[in-house]
Amino acid sequence: MNCPKCNADLVKKYYKGMIEYVPAMRVTRVDARAKTLFVEGIEGIAGDVVNFIPPQRAGNIAVQADLVGPDRHWCPVHATTFESTRHAAIHVIGDAANAGAMPKSGHAANSQAKACAMNVVALLQGTPNIELPGINVCYSAISADEDISVSAVFRVRDGRIAAVPGAGGTSPLDFSAVRQEHQYAAGWLKNILNEMTT
Repeated sequence: MNCPKCNADLVKKYYKGMIEYVPAMRVTRVDARAKTLFVEGIEGIAGDVVNFIPPQRAGNIAVQADLVGPDRHWCPVHATTFESTRHAAIHVIGDAANAGAMPKSGHAANSQAKACAMNVVALLQGTPNIELPGINVCYSAISADEDISVSAVFRVRDGRIAAVPGAGGTSPLDFSAVRQEHQYAAGWLKNILNEMTT
């Protein structure tokens, strides 16, 4: 889940003594042999399993195609059409796109693909752009039969993609809810895979 408090609450409830959650820290060095991360302000964090995620960026193909912006990380796009702001008639969605507040998730990319496809058709037909709401939901398994989720709705505001206040949220961490979320997650996966393959 994207929210630090949600992660902290989840670790405390389900994984106390097993997982140490350290958000938003700058890793300065990794010692793979010692399974230790060295973090600014902390001597070292060691563990049986260390999940280190380095800084992310768009792939080399995007860099070579001159689609990445001045930040050298992501591809700037028009918020409604996902057309590159650097090169006309090239559209970028998913992880490589700088899509404002939308997270880099499979569901967000699926939502962006729909908006992009409709606007490519509009471009070819010479009709006005179509602004669709962006949607995201992420399910995370926390046991064999329990899941949690985070969801959000996005709109274009002042030329940028922004979250709609009060839309979406996180699932509660109680026994009946996480069991129900497990069923929702299974249904979500089945439906999105069917949609993408038909």
